[in-house]
Amino acid sequence: ALIKFFIIAFITAHWLACLWGFVGRTGGDMHEDIDWTVASGYTSHSWIQRAGLTDALPHQLYGVCLYVALLSVFGSSTEISAANYAEFYVLCLMMLCGSAIWAYILGSGCGIIATLNPELIEHR
Repeated sequence: ALIKFFIIAFITAHWLACLWGFVGRTGGDMHEDIDWTVASGYTSHSWIQRAGLTDALPHQLYGVCLYVALLSVFGSSTEISAANYAEFYVLCLMMLCGSAIWAYILGSGCGIIATLNPELIEHR
């Protein structure tokens, strides 16, 4: 069962990483910079440009995308943030998917631990 949870988490992180890389490469549909990013010196149109990864090789970019996706799945924040509205929407989707998968894994794990001793459960 633990292997199944690991596989689910990895597949989810892989697809979210692919989505995050795609939206960074395409720049999203809305290319206007957000006002607070312009005020703080950011003038790029995607997180890839903002992070200075425009010349990154595909495997390097995938590593960064997987890093962001894993942090989304396991509920942490990252220093790589959205640079336009489309990326904000994708990050919201990633956090929703990540939290749902994480809740499923924790709930199922607790269910497994609760039923480890069948004799005690039958006695109750």
